[in-house]
Amino acid sequence: MKRHLRNHSKCRWLATIALLTSCLIDSPRSDAALVVSVTQTEFQVGGIGSLFIEVTGSNDLVASMNIQLRVKPLGAVGSGLQLISPPVDAHFDQSAYLFRNNSFAQNIGLDPVAISTFDLPNDTFSISDGTFNGANANVFGTKLVGRVDFQHSFPALSDPNSLIGDQFEFEIDIASSSFADASFANVPFSVSPVNGIATLSAVPEPTTTMTLLLMSALGFVRRRRRKPLLPS
Repeated sequence: MKRHLRNHSKCRWLATIALLTSCLIDSPRSDAALVVSVTQTEFQVGGIGSLFIEVTGSNDLVASMNIQLRVKPLGAVGSGLQLISPPVDAHFDQSAYLFRNNSFAQNIGLDPVAISTFDLPNDTFSISDGTFNGANANVFGTKLVGRVDFQHSFPALSDPNSLIGDQFEFEIDIASSSFADASFANVPFSVSPVNGIATLSAVPEPTTTMTLLLMSALGFVRRRRRKPLLPS
């Protein structure tokens, strides 16, 4: 279903980020020091999953970013995904987040994930943020730059077991993504891998140990119930 940005302020903010960074977009160089990647993940049928977007660098300076992603099913799948909106913003406080304690989005109370459409196939959305004070953030090692949370959905009459193994691809649109430093100069980057794969897995069965503990607990309760009362 189509989702819209929640308010005009958010629209203006995202439009500003997109405008400033789109003017700087170049074809990413193969020798670019900044490398963007999307994690792989498994999530349960009917459950919630998360993918993380990371950037790796060696003292690269970044003040703002705009990452465009597309999501589509791989092959014939019998189910779909719904992007959770508003997203879970727990990554704001993670020590690995590039703009931690200086996030523009967090300081003005906006979500970094903007949903354009999310109707499979080929849905698009963007992740935009930057430093609140306009200064550069240092990318040294691997930093977290985004998190996407999604809910799996499937028709009521579907057999959940038939959906196990279904895959959905989250692909970075390189041509529409960009990073910029505090002087609004383009920061070259490459993407490896260009996509993240979310794979449906079965709901885990109770482990043998848990089953034995549960049986022991039930037996203890039954023995307590059968125990005769002491004479008064």
